[in-house]
Amino acid sequence: MKVLKNELTRIKDLFSEVKKNKQELLDTLTMVDDYLRDNISKLRQDEENICEKIRKSNKRLLPSDEISSANKEAAESPRITDQDLKVGESEGLRKNYDSLDHLGNKKLN
Repeated sequence: MKVLKNELTRIKDLFSEVKKNKQELLDTLTMVDDYLRDNISKLRQDEENICEKIRKSNKRLLPSDEISSANKEAAESPRITDQDLKVGESEGLRKNYDSLDHLGNKKLN
């Protein structure tokens, strides 16, 4: 369970970073929209800087270094086998079946 918790934490952190980067890009696009509506001359003046901000935001939207490290760690993490699933299923079925005991006195052997 510790490995699963670590993986879920990494995914949460990745999505937090993506959300932050998305917000940065949206802020830049909102600024461009404001310039288009109110101040085209300022937009022309800041065009190069704005384009650079948009390019950087796009690159960071899905941080490739985070994805590649997450993929590498996932490849190295222990795998759940079909046998593990079968054992888990039978234990789960037994618990579910036993929880129905109040409906009758039969139990799985």
